[in-house]
Amino acid sequence: MKHKKKIFFGEINYYDGEKIKRLVLTSICIALASLINLTYFTTGFIITLSVILLPVFLYFNREFNPILLTACVAIVSPIFRGLLLFISHFPMDEVYHLVITDVVFYCFYGVLYYVLYWRKSYAKLSVFFVISVLCDFLSNVLELSLLLHFTGYTYSMFQGLVAIAFLRSMVSSGFIMFYRYFGFLLNKEEHEERYRYLIWLTSMIKSEIYFMEKNLNDIEHVMKNAYLLNKKLGEEKISPEYKETAFDIARDVHEIKKNYLNVIKGLEEGFGDVSTSGMTLTDILNVVVEDAKEYIRRNKLSVLIEVKNELDFYVEKHYYLVSVLSNFLYNSIDALEGNKKGHIKIMIQKQEELIWVQITDNGMGIPEKDLGNIFLPGFTSKYDQETGDVYRGIGLSHAPAIIRDEFNGDLFVSSKEALGTQFDIFLKEDLLCSQKMEVK
Repeated sequence: MKHKKKIFFGEINYYDGEKIKRLVLTSICIALASLINLTYFTTGFIITLSVILLPVFLYFNREFNPILLTACVAIVSPIFRGLLLFISHFPMDEVYHLVITDVVFYCFYGVLYYVLYWRKSYAKLSVFFVISVLCDFLSNVLELSLLLHFTGYTYSMFQGLVAIAFLRSMVSSGFIMFYRYFGFLLNKEEHEERYRYLIWLTSMIKSEIYFMEKNLNDIEHVMKNAYLLNKKLGEEKISPEYKETAFDIARDVHEIKKNYLNVIKGLEEGFGDVSTSGMTLTDILNVVVEDAKEYIRRNKLSVLIEVKNELDFYVEKHYYLVSVLSNFLYNSIDALEGNKKGHIKIMIQKQEELIWVQITDNGMGIPEKDLGNIFLPGFTSKYDQETGDVYRGIGLSHAPAIIRDEFNGDLFVSSKEALGTQFDIFLKEDLLCSQKMEVK
């Protein structure tokens, strides 16, 4: 059973080991920072690095009550300082006096921060900065007053304390701003990577759906022929066994068709709505190229991708274009495997009423005997060297159908072994561009 002890500034759970560990480590870090110091105005009054770190820790650990945190620092820091003073042969009464003023400084700082900031719903960093200056200044005034026995005040002393509080709070707030901005950049980059991956993944799935929908015609044709065969066998005086077999084939193909349709429907429900908004050509190239570059880095390949794009416009059927470009780009990367100076160039420009996309590489090239087969479903010259399994060879087979059916375009390929391959894609501008959202 967990035992909890309530105190006026919160509730401590002594079984929460992780929280206690963080509290102790924070206190030790601040205490160690207090050992870096300068003596100011009078013996025993020091300006330490710890008061730069203290507000930073308080800001990023709002789950800790500041009174609890500063109380822990008030215990750990004086111990370190007292030991150093004792080793340095300071008189014990002086060590005791200096340690007490240290404890008072941290405790008073925590109470002020608790009252002025932590209890409130302030969120702005500017408010935090002002509170930090006040806590630093007033806590120093109290500590110095104890050391001077509340006598000997001067105007220059207060000027110095204000300047010190202002500078230390500036450094603390500056660090917080930098950390938040750096975190924002990291989060933004992470979101962009996830977005690019989502676009790429959706494009691949939608192209698979496209391929599956085209296959439905073939399935329908097989089923129709099986029924016709069943009917023909019924008219002929042939063993009923053959007729039954033809009927079973037709029934099984019908079941396959239903399952196929269910899969397509499920995929379209999951990925259909996201295709309604357009995407600029620049963003499409960014998604495709960045994904390819990540693949190159991950596999430690020596491949340079160069992009020369003279256009920018919105593409409504952007997922299809992402799929087509990705398939050609990855095909070129595969052709460059082992090439120490691999180079892929993507060029896009307008040619009359067509958008001309050219992708070239200096890879191994395609043998002339295979050139006419590379767009056939299932054709592949790639295999896993470890397992011996061949790749399924569907990627490039999507491209001609999508280019022809969706963009009323043409596709040409030329290749020379050991020199490289060039794909030339011509797409109808009016089918590729969204006239309503054209980028000027």
